[in-house]
Amino acid sequence: MQPSRSQQTLGLAVITIGVWVIVAAPLSIGSDASIRFDMLTQLLRDVTIPKEKYSLYGPIAATPFWYVGEAIGRNPDTVFVFNRVIFLAGLAGLWAVLRPLLSECERQRFVVLLLFGSMFPYHVMSFFAEVFHAVCVGLGLALIAVRPGWWSRLGCVLVVWGTANVPASSVSLAFAALVLTVQRRKLRYLLLPAITAALILLENWVRRGDLFNGGYEGEAGSVTALPYSGQIGFSYPLFFGLLAVLF
Repeated sequence: MQPSRSQQTLGLAVITIGVWVIVAAPLSIGSDASIRFDMLTQLLRDVTIPKEKYSLYGPIAATPFWYVGEAIGRNPDTVFVFNRVIFLAGLAGLWAVLRPLLSECERQRFVVLLLFGSMFPYHVMSFFAEVFHAVCVGLGLALIAVRPGWWSRLGCVLVVWGTANVPASSVSLAFAALVLTVQRRKLRYLLLPAITAALILLENWVRRGDLFNGGYEGEAGSVTALPYSGQIGFSYPLFFGLLAVLF
């Protein structure tokens, strides 16, 4: 059922308020986001490849923002705006891509949910990896699922790029590629996790000289009363991690 004119107007008004909240959100400079900014600065200003553990695939996408910030003397502020621009561009892309599947009312509700009922409003304030990853993979899979031809190929590029920026999500991409392969009976979708793995290994080799050195060797969390805390490697029990994801 098509929404009434008043419902459409109300929906657009709520979306406009949500967009304003995203645009006007304060910057949160510090923590891991500052490390990513320093990595990008080291690469662009010093022409030196950083060896930190975080991937460079996402920060590299913010290169135009870095150069603008350097030109007007507003770095890192300018770079930290990157995630909100990516998020809003992703919303616009999903609105267009999902048009054949969802009514305008359903798309309005979907956008409002992302604007007000998700973690995006918090994460757009900083320069963490999650926003770039989620937008690239979400929009990319939508393009693959809904749009044929060159749009689908663009979706493949986005999915690979976003996943390479968060290597731990490669397992999820492998499952998505398997579903696409079974549903469409085309083995080419298995190239998605294969190319992603190749990009991750390439980055490891270029930055650290070892295909399998992801930069997390020797990592250990804080020591607490929990018996598995403070140990080198990913010592947190998988069961509790899955429980956290579930809830």
